[in-house]
Amino acid sequence: MLLLKKDKNLSLKYLLGIINSRLLTYYYQKFFITIDVLKNALLSLPIIPLDLSSPTEKAKYEKMVNLVERMMELNKRLAKAQTPQKKKI
Repeated sequence: MLLLKKDKNLSLKYLLGIINSRLLTYYYQKFFITIDVLKNALLSLPIIPLDLSSPTEKAKYEKMVNLVERMMELNKRLAKAQTPQKKKI
């Protein structure tokens, strides 16, 4: 069950990375009949809470946040690209 308390130490980018992962996409496609993202479907996703006091879990968390930030930056650059050649970079 997905229940998030407001936590200034936890970035929503982590959750964004989890939800947009191939694994969760596969899970969603197999267990839900609609392609619409519904609140109850999100609440039933098997997302395990993190223990950021654990160095291993904190490293995974930071890696996910960094990957999401990188993807967001690349998407901004792609949107600004004006020619097809620049969009390949």
